[in-house]
Order: sequence, then structure tokens, then C-alpha cells
Amino acid sequence: MGKRRYRKRKTSMGMSKRTVSNITGLCFVLGGLLGVASFFVQSDVLSLFSESYGTLFGWTGIVFALLTIFFGLYVAGLRYKFIKPYFILGSAIFLLSLSALTGFVAESYAGIIGSIFWQTTASVLT
Repeated sequence: MGKRRYRKRKTSMGMSKRTVSNITGLCFVLGGLLGVASFFVQSDVLSLFSESYGTLFGWTGIVFALLTIFFGLYVAGLRYKFIKPYFILGSAIFLLSLSALTGFVAESYAGIIGSIFWQTTASVLT
């Protein structure tokens, strides 16, 4: 009996899953690069990114932008020693906890997400 040959599944638009993941990863990397560039370059378009990162994450927004780049590289399928799912998940948890601890010191520097996490933690502990 011969081997069964399976055709590779394609999405509804006719692209393979690898192509879709590469495009998605590229979008994450470009978004992260725009986020990092918005902290260092003054421009009308980039100031929108800087304000949104600052409003959501406070001073940890640049770390979130770097984490977005790493996530995009992982989704695109580029394999490096430090780009593993555990690294990305651990960095995200560390980012959220650092933002919440900043909410303890000064809520204005923590951003919206840090303030929410700090208020939730404070309500659970008290």
C-alpha cells in the first residue's frame, strides 16, 4: 500500500499558513520598530505612537515595544536562542508586574494598564 500524500492546507485567500505567519510577524516587528522609533524621533506620526504607548503602559512602553519586536520575530518563524515562548511570556508578565509596581509609587507614571493592575492587586491584598 502506498503512502498517502497530503496537500498543504491553504487559507481562504490561497496563501499557505507559513506565508500568513510571516506577514503577521512582519506586521508585529514593524509595529514594534515604530514604537521604539517614536521614543527617540520627534515626528507628527510617531508622536501618536509615543502618546499611545505612554498612555497605556507609562514609562514601560519602550519595553513593550521591544517585546512586540521579539514576538513578531517568533511568529515569523525566526529561531534565535533567546526568542522562545517562555522568554516572551516571562517578559510580558515581568512587564505587567513592573508596571503595577510603578502604580504603587506613582499612578501617573504607570499608565492605564499599570494602574488597573495595581488597583486589582491592592483590592485583593486588602
